Order: sequence, then structure tokens, then C-alpha cells
Amino acid sequence: MRRLLPLLTCFALLFIVLSLLPCGCGYKAHSLSSAGEIGTVFVPIFENYSFRRGYEFQLTQAVIEQIQREGTLRVAPRDEAESELQVSIMEYSEPVLLEDADDQVLEAEAMAAVSLIWRDLRTGALLLKEDSLRVAAPFVVPLGGDEPSARREVFKRIAEMIVDSMLVRAQFLEELQ
Repeated sequence: MRRLLPLLTCFALLFIVLSLLPCGCGYKAHSLSSAGEIGTVFVPIFENYSFRRGYEFQLTQAVIEQIQREGTLRVAPRDEAESELQVSIMEYSEPVLLEDADDQVLEAEAMAAVSLIWRDLRTGALLLKEDSLRVAAPFVVPLGGDEPSARREVFKRIAEMIVDSMLVRAQFLEELQ
């Protein structure tokens, strides 16, 4: 009987816990929008607060191409779009990681930080907000690496991160409904 008592106590506690799970804590998740129904996104030219002019066009194009590659969302003009993606380049730099004895750059990296807001244009609801997505790509000069190819890699990675975040958020909001 002594061995059976702890086992019965354990089962009783387990039963109580499992029976309370459906009750929750009174919190109810509300969808900000029916993001599962969003099929189009307007992508304006991104803002650029770095000291590198023109990079906003390259990143905008990289994100548009990534959206088109994914195929879940379609890029549309603002008057036809259900949502809008606003991205700002907050920082872009190329810190030197390694120099030789003559101060020649051997290794450096391209680094960018962006913020983004994805909004439902039908309701004005905020779908996604990221304050700081950071990506870096190193390049080795003696092996033929250069800043433009590293920059393209950084922008490609950022575009992938942005679109993946949008798709994950849309799927999450769809599951809430």
C-alpha cells in the first residue's frame, strides 16, 4: 500500500493539471489581421540612414526578388496591395578584420543593420516589426573577395530573413484564426 500511495498521488496531480490546461489563464489571442488572407504586398524603395547612397535600391530589389522566389506573396502596386513592407537601412559598414604588415587589407566584412514594419493596408494593423536585423559577410581580399560581392551576399541574407519573418508571422496569425 505504501508503494501505491505515491503512485496514486502522482496520477491525481497529473489528472488535475491536465484537466486545467484547457482553461488557460484568461488570455485570449486576438489576430491583428487576417494575415492568412494577405496575398499581396507593396514594397516601396527602402529608406537609407547609412552614409552609403544607393544601397536602398539594391536592398529593395533583393527583397522583391526574394518575395517572388518564395511565391507565397505577390508584389503589387500600393493601390492594389493588401499590405505594405517598409524597411530602413540603419547602418552599413565594412570593418577591417585583418591587415598585413604594410597595412593592406587581407580580410574585412560587409555588415548591415535594418529595421522593418509590415502593415495590413486594409485595417492599418501592424503585422510585423523588427527593430534591428543584422547580417555580416566576411571577404578575403587575397582570395579574390571584394566588398561589392560581400554586400550582395549581405543584402541577399537580409532579404531572406525579412521574407522568412513575414511568412512565419503570416502563418502564425493564420493559425490563430
